[in-house]
Amino acid sequence: MAAKALESGKKIVLSPPEPDAVTKLKDDEALLLVPRSVYSDAVKNKAFELNGFKFAVITDTATYKINNKVTDIIHAVAANGKNEIWILNNPDFPIICQGKGVTRGIDFYLTSIKE
Repeated sequence: MAAKALESGKKIVLSPPEPDAVTKLKDDEALLLVPRSVYSDAVKNKAFELNGFKFAVITDTATYKINNKVTDIIHAVAANGKNEIWILNNPDFPIICQGKGVTRGIDFYLTSIKE
């Protein structure tokens, strides 16, 4: 993953890499982490663009847990209402914790992180 992707990318990739092969992402593609520019837009503007979808940050009263600990999450819904994303509210590690319809129909829910 290119450093440029982590700073200003506009796409996330969730496809598994090929076994025993090196996978090189494009300069605008990040893997499971939201680029800093996207995170900044989510926090400051309550809106951002990712994978060609325009998202709006919404208030979410649901409790999200990672490793059984309540976690601060940014929840956003695409303008089409079909795509949703939950991002860890941490500028140093804005990992995607949950995705619904974000890329190629892969939906997922992060429940734990092993240190």
